[in-house]
Amino acid sequence: MWRPVAALPTKQRQAVAYHHFAGLPHRDVAELIGGPRPRPAAPRPTASRPCAHR
Repeated sequence: MWRPVAALPTKQRQAVAYHHFAGLPHRDVAELIGGPRPRPAAPRPTASRPCAHR
């Protein structure tokens, strides 16, 4: 697993390490490495009627 990570460009390698190994959220990783902040998730549409399959 280390070999593919080591082959990544520096910022990508740092992002993988901070997020997957250190457990930091994407927002914190972006601030640390100077990347764009992640956009908030789009709201999910709600059903207009209850599901018929229960």
